[in-house]
Amino acid sequence: MDKDFFGAFEQRRSAFAERAGYELAEVRAQVILGNGRTYIVDAVVEAADSWVQLDVRDVDTEEQLRSLMLPYYQITHVLFIKHRARVAQAGFAG
Repeated sequence: MDKDFFGAFEQRRSAFAERAGYELAEVRAQVILGNGRTYIVDAVVEAADSWVQLDVRDVDTEEQLRSLMLPYYQITHVLFIKHRARVAQAGFAG
């Protein structure tokens, strides 16, 4: 990942949606860091030569918006996936 990758982030997301046959609103981007944390990307704020600033939400607590400034080497993966609504409660009836 580098400045060019995040500079064209929305175009990459749009291209994935087109290839997969999804609506753009259905496609969600996630970044996975080297420490295992996963964040949902709402926006790329700024991409500099050695770091990127992202507006993100934690996968587990989607309500809270955060702004992260990360060096590129901490980002191990970027995923574009179709968003699926979570089930509020899942369990087994006894």
